[in-house]
Amino acid sequence: MSTEEEFDPFSLLGPPPIVSSENKVQVEEERSLDRLLRRHKANVENVQAHIDKYPDEVMKRDGRYDVKYLPLHTALMYHATVEVVLLLIEVYPEAARVDNALHHAIERKRSKSENLLSVVKALLDVYPEGVEERYDGRLPLTSSLQMGGTDDEVLALLAAYPQAAEDKQDDLNDSDNNPDAESETLQEGDPLLLSPLPLHYAIIEMRPQKVLKALLDAYPDAAKKKNPQTRNLPLHDALVDALKRPEAEE
Repeated sequence: MSTEEEFDPFSLLGPPPIVSSENKVQVEEERSLDRLLRRHKANVENVQAHIDKYPDEVMKRDGRYDVKYLPLHTALMYHATVEVVLLLIEVYPEAARVDNALHHAIERKRSKSENLLSVVKALLDVYPEGVEERYDGRLPLTSSLQMGGTDDEVLALLAAYPQAAEDKQDDLNDSDNNPDAESETLQEGDPLLLSPLPLHYAIIEMRPQKVLKALLDAYPDAAKKKNPQTRNLPLHDALVDALKRPEAEE
């Protein structure tokens, strides 16, 4: 007596495909928003399309490096356009709260035509406390003054945290910590600072009067503090810098 073999419809599909490790890597790379940003090929359209397809990627830290950054920080470091950075802040504002995002925005190398004011304001909107956080000992205001931030950027940071105008490290008055203290003649109440104040940096960078006035309004005593790099009061450094300006030669 013959028996009919049971028909398996899935047999028509053939054996399941073999996924090699190379294919897995390719799929992972395709999913990686971080990789797209590192290749300098990111624009608003392809980043938005990537996020629509893989929404969790915007919250994922890149695991291939010792420092595992979120896509927002990668975009800031790898010179993604301002529009891409604003998109990443909008989609995942929590990224602004970690890993000194505001400092990454301020300290990135920028072209002369690049204005990051909109990025700085967007980061401050979602995480105002970031303006009080230090990176390598510096507050965002000082970093902006040193890194070529626009005057409007400096003023926005100052308005968000006026106390930053008086930011300084502990005064140095003893020769053990300051080898030049013995030869430095200082008036009482005029201690030598460890590092320049924001006003000092503003003068060194030849910032316009509106920036200097805003810094003095926020911290009037800065006018009495010597710059430890030049050993001059702000007035004296301002006079020296005024002579360096092109209009002074006319």
